[in-house]
Amino acid sequence: MNHLLSPNKVITGAKYASPEAASLTAANTHLKILITPSQLVYLVADINSKKVVLLQPYQFSRITSAEEWRLSVDSIFEKDDWLRKEVAEKKTGIFTSSFTLVPAVLDLESSGKELLAMNCAVEAESVIFSDPVAAGDIHLVYTLSPAIVQKCRVYGGGSPVHALTGFINYLLAIAGPDGKEHLFVYVQSTSFQLIFIRNKSLLFCNSFGYQSPEDFMYHLLFACKQLRIDPELIPLTLMGEVMRDSTLFLLLVKYIRRVEFSKPHNALRFSDDYPLPPHFFFNLFCL
Repeated sequence: MNHLLSPNKVITGAKYASPEAASLTAANTHLKILITPSQLVYLVADINSKKVVLLQPYQFSRITSAEEWRLSVDSIFEKDDWLRKEVAEKKTGIFTSSFTLVPAVLDLESSGKELLAMNCAVEAESVIFSDPVAAGDIHLVYTLSPAIVQKCRVYGGGSPVHALTGFINYLLAIAGPDGKEHLFVYVQSTSFQLIFIRNKSLLFCNSFGYQSPEDFMYHLLFACKQLRIDPELIPLTLMGEVMRDSTLFLLLVKYIRRVEFSKPHNALRFSDDYPLPPHFFFNLFCL
């Protein structure tokens, strides 16, 4: 079926691989896979040392439909041997903007689809998932296509989780119980996620699409205004695929007084020769 997919829809990015990758066995291998609308990236880590020994990104190019996206994901799983290996631990996270956050007390089994439909479009054949976040007080409800769910169950270590689930829980864990407010922005190529935390409580989480740095700033500043966040006072921690010399970053520091990149993930280790900034692919690290 993948012969219907033009080969230039998937661009293989530069791989990072340390010498330890060749000596890993199935018993001591942890594989994390992240799938988003614009990329698939995975890492291989040693379970005992928590050291990342391999990271491979794939970018999607000129995807115009959900079917092309699914075929692109299929083609990567079919050609990449690491993704098909049986390893001790394997987990797949998927980012979709079709999500909402609801109190855990609601009966999601009977009303999950209706609650989600209040915030985004839900296809009739979509599968509804619910991930507990914030110590179980909140559930992240989202929808995925049956084909992607099946692919994850066959090759991805079981049913997937939403990429925001582990990310939110990690941010809540590192946010100090000091009553201070913490603003986090995760940058993807066509969207960004804004998370607002106060005193280890999640107050806001949403995803915004953008087409230009100016578009990005409009959504960010408008959200800050609605949340009554003063950009002059509250520091912003930046994560995701954004460089310090990018137009987006230079525009961001023009309007936000205190912008800092995230520190390295505290549950993983990296060799000195690891070439990427520690804030890149951070939601993959949080799976």
